[in-house]
Amino acid sequence: MTSRSRGWLFLAAASAALVLSRPADARHAPAKTLRLVSFNTAMGVVVKLRSEQGLRAIFEAEPALRRAQVLSLQEVCLNDRSQLALYLSLIEGMHGVQYHYADYASTKLGDACDKGQAIVSSYPIVGAGTLRLTTVGAARSALWVDLAVQGPGYDRIRVYDVHLSNREKSNYVPVQRRAEQAEMLLEHALAFMHREPRVPVIVSGDFNTMGTLSEPAEREPVVLRFQRYFQASRPDYTSTFLVPYQLDWIFYAGLTLAWSGTAPVRYSDHRPVVADFRL
Repeated sequence: MTSRSRGWLFLAAASAALVLSRPADARHAPAKTLRLVSFNTAMGVVVKLRSEQGLRAIFEAEPALRRAQVLSLQEVCLNDRSQLALYLSLIEGMHGVQYHYADYASTKLGDACDKGQAIVSSYPIVGAGTLRLTTVGAARSALWVDLAVQGPGYDRIRVYDVHLSNREKSNYVPVQRRAEQAEMLLEHALAFMHREPRVPVIVSGDFNTMGTLSEPAEREPVVLRFQRYFQASRPDYTSTFLVPYQLDWIFYAGLTLAWSGTAPVRYSDHRPVVADFRL
């Protein structure tokens, strides 16, 4: 966290226990499972055009989103506190408590939408920080939090939330420059894994991996690099965007994947990517 409210962390006390029924199929998070949802909110534009209540209803009704315990959010207008507040209330409504860490992508503020990322959790946050990435077209960053999650041999999980660049001036496929941004994140994660080899790590977010534009399923160097050290929750080609590109990913190490998929949500140009991990 920094001064000037650049990053913030709010801890809310649990108000009540939420009793939930056992899931009926694989898209429901089973007992002792952590469900993480990575979602580019597209600056909240579609939510404003439609309704907050509609998004709330989807999180309540859609099996892939129910009982989400961790939201990894990108492209949130953090200067519009109502945008983040919507997702805080979703987690608190499902679990009776919410913890979050958010920060701006750039140190230069004053735009109509000062974009950033946020991680919202039903698990306590015991550590958090921001990693400034190489500027490629626009300023980009990655957030990290340590969640107090008990599992076999560990008492926390490290979660990253990243948003890589989609273009640089007239270059709409900055593959190598995007790889430079990703390398900073990868080095940070690997250094942590070297220091804390028993702590599971999840790297999630909008990687903007558009391949060559003409070949959406072609894997960029970013994806290939991460797959050397992490498993992808959806290793096969899966469109996560309105046009058929796989931009959004969840990578993980030290955990067992129970299920992963995308949710049919039309409140952004991105689809939420969901992963259930056994604890």
